[in-house]
Amino acid sequence: IYVTAFTHVERSEEPTYVGGIVLALTSTRRQDFGLAQYVLLEDAPRFLRAQPAIAIRALIQAATSAAIAHEGVDDALPEETFEFRGKRVRYRQDHSHFWDAPGTVQEDAQKLLAIILAYLTELPARSAELAVAIDVVAESAVSAFVWRGLLKTGPRDAAKYVPLLHDLLAAEPVISHPETAPEAAAFL
Repeated sequence: IYVTAFTHVERSEEPTYVGGIVLALTSTRRQDFGLAQYVLLEDAPRFLRAQPAIAIRALIQAATSAAIAHEGVDDALPEETFEFRGKRVRYRQDHSHFWDAPGTVQEDAQKLLAIILAYLTELPARSAELAVAIDVVAESAVSAFVWRGLLKTGPRDAAKYVPLLHDLLAAEPVISHPETAPEAAAFL
C-alpha cells in the first residue's frame, strides 16, 4: 500500500462528493488522494513499531518511488555496489544533493525517510534491534538519498552510530558522489 500510494501522482481535479442532502461537501480526487497519503504518513511510526523489518523495507521503497515520481530521479542510472556490514549493498546516484538540500520543502520522500530515521534514534545504542534495523535499511536502500539520510543521522549521536555506519566512510560510491560525499566528510 505504501509503495503504491507514494509512487502514484494524482493530478485529477475531478470533483468528489461527501455528505448528504443537509451538508454536501465537495473535494477533488487529488485532494482525496493527498489525504490518504497523509494518513499513511501519520500511521507509519506505529507500523514501524509493530513490524520493523517489513515497515522499513516498505517505507524505503515508498521513499525511493516517491523520489522517482516527484523529483524526476532517473531510476535507469547504473547501480554501484559496496561492502557494508559484511554484505554487498547497492548505491545509485539521484541528485538528492539538490532536491534534499537544507531549506528545501520536504516532500513525501523526505518525510518517509525522516520517519525511519526517527525510529532509529528511538532504538537503544548497541542493541540488537538497532543493528537489525540498520541492516534492513542497507538491504533495502538503493538511492543515494537513503545513504545520505543515514550519514546525516550519524553525527547526531556518533557513539551510537559509528560502530554501525563506519563502513560508509570508506565506501567508494559514498565518498565519491556529490549526494553523499559532504555528509560522509561531516560525519568523519
